[in-house]
Amino acid sequence: MKRIFQILAATAVTTALAGAARAGTVSGTGLNSTNSNMLYLAGGSGSATYDSSSGGFAHLTTGPTGDLSVNQALVGVIGPFGAVRNTTMSFTVTNESGNPEEPYAAFKLFGDGGSGSPLLVISLSNTHDLTSTTPIHVYDQSTGLEAVNTTWGETLSDLYDQKFSNGTAYGDMTVQRGYVYIGNWADTGTKTADITSITVDSVSVAPLPGSASCGLALLGCIAVIGTTRRLRPRVA
Repeated sequence: MKRIFQILAATAVTTALAGAARAGTVSGTGLNSTNSNMLYLAGGSGSATYDSSSGGFAHLTTGPTGDLSVNQALVGVIGPFGAVRNTTMSFTVTNESGNPEEPYAAFKLFGDGGSGSPLLVISLSNTHDLTSTTPIHVYDQSTGLEAVNTTWGETLSDLYDQKFSNGTAYGDMTVQRGYVYIGNWADTGTKTADITSITVDSVSVAPLPGSASCGLALLGCIAVIGTTRRLRPRVA
């Protein structure tokens, strides 16, 4: 079963950025790991690095087969962004190898509205985006279990009005990070993927540093990438 995983803890390197929410597309040098809004994490035999060749991309790997550790890698864009019910994400990828279910997208939330009760909303789709119609599951990093009042395989929109243990609707929680993952569980085998852009779209938020923005008055900023919509999430 895919996406049953021990998510990597990011406490040592996750600096939540204060101030305005941000949205848009990061690509090329915008993906550089030295940028304050970017996060790279890996565990086990996984690796997550920025490669400056070909204009710049995030190179993610897992493996080899037989590695029984937490074998995952991710690249993430740090927010905060908008509320879950108003936010979508997508990414573009090249040079994929290994499991065709990889890579995938995920949102990072904090159930208490601050920095506690970390939650991951994880895409179960084979496409490279996370939208209202994407099948998902919600992993509670504090308990290591599925989050309360959620159902494996429901769509993101199904989640909006369901409530966390503190009574907060998931749809009203703020998306704090947008992740692109590879790797699911121990012994996943060798996989690679080069992430060339990540887009987070939210209603009424400011653009990401160095991102493309369209300046629409009603939506604040929506960045568009010229590919079909995809989905997929993982690694926190």
